[in-house]
Amino acid sequence: MTTSWKKEIAYLLRDLKEELIACTLSKEELNTELDSYSEIKPLEFTAWTKSYVLFPIVYDGSIWVGFSYRDPCNIPTEFQGGGL
Repeated sequence: MTTSWKKEIAYLLRDLKEELIACTLSKEELNTELDSYSEIKPLEFTAWTKSYVLFPIVYDGSIWVGFSYRDPCNIPTEFQGGGL
């Protein structure tokens, strides 16, 4: 299955009800096709919304967008990168 960071970030932003403020990837890089099990290493990134910081996660060849709260708070962050 192919996707792009742009699509993956958009899915997460929809769920979080947030808008992207900034990202370390260019528009071209955001649109680069990704294949979870490809030999080509996906581009690393950091992105910001008003409330969250987004970043790439990889586990056993599968990739997705992780996130954490942007400002200090008393809400713990879930485990990232697979189940226990």
